[in-house]
Amino acid sequence: MVTEAWFNGPLTELAVRSSFEVETRRENPFDYLPHVPAAAYPEPLRSALAPYLEAENPAGPVSGFAAAIAAAEGRGTLPFLTALNQRMFETLHHVTRDDGPAHAPEITLREGEGTCRDLAVLFCAACRTRGIAARFVSGYEREAALQERADMHAWAEVYLPGGGWRGYDPSQGLAVATSHVAVAAAADPRLAAPISGLYRGDARSEMQFAISMQVEESR
Repeated sequence: MVTEAWFNGPLTELAVRSSFEVETRRENPFDYLPHVPAAAYPEPLRSALAPYLEAENPAGPVSGFAAAIAAAEGRGTLPFLTALNQRMFETLHHVTRDDGPAHAPEITLREGEGTCRDLAVLFCAACRTRGIAARFVSGYEREAALQERADMHAWAEVYLPGGGWRGYDPSQGLAVATSHVAVAAAADPRLAAPISGLYRGDARSEMQFAISMQVEESR
């Protein structure tokens, strides 16, 4: 659901509150049978996935990074995805940055660190250089419920024939299952922001947020 709002006069504060209950049921992230290699999407599926396949710099350092992993793992799509996810988790330092958009994948790769949104963007970019459709996902992850200050989370999803969209979380080195709740997904991370907007004039803006989660184990 998307809600747009305009205001005719000045405001001192805009508050957005949401509350929901979600039941997650995907215990096994690999509960499917792959039909064909992801890089061999048949038409008309390939045309539908075009926004998620476009690689911004197919000959750059991200392509070399992905190619080295693919060469070590052979031609299989799933071994590549697993190795990419694990390599990023083991070699890239996870940091926190409250403000600003996700960094370009080349920056994250060069700096050797990034936020969850930075790592998700890099994962997507690496997959696209190998012909695998990938999209950025914003949502919640259950471990945040155990933290004193909870944040939203970001990860990547790839489209696998026979499995549909399947998630990988490079900041945790995990295939996504019941511990993640997706809120928005898009080819461009700017389109997956839960709240976005603009204002004109000399005013200043400051954003504050608070997230509270409770996790109940299934019986």
